Amino acid sequence: MIDMENRQFDLPSGVPADVLIAGSGPALLFLHDHLGREWNGFLDALAENHTVYAPRHPGSDEPDELQLLDGFADLALYYDDLLNALELDTAISTKTARSTQLISIGSRRRFDTKKPVLNST
Repeated sequence: MIDMENRQFDLPSGVPADVLIAGSGPALLFLHDHLGREWNGFLDALAENHTVYAPRHPGSDEPDELQLLDGFADLALYYDDLLNALELDTAISTKTARSTQLISIGSRRRFDTKKPVLNST
């Protein structure tokens, strides 16, 4: 089992951020799917060569958090604020529908699109 840290942040949106962090190497942001965040063997494998940042998506545990976001653009800004709090200038991302949408809306400059994008399926 890989050593993991759970960090919490207060972001400007008012929605708290909860991030699991493990591994070492280039930063990799893992955005979970609709089933929720769960650290598993796939993330262990990613953490062998990357520092994996696995935030809990707003509203996935506390539905009232979604009241603080006005739509998908606000969600993109939330993740941009999270990357600022994590002090990440760039990160690579796994290839999920959510990450693809967020990157295309507002956080594109924050992701290294020249590296291969990993697919969790």
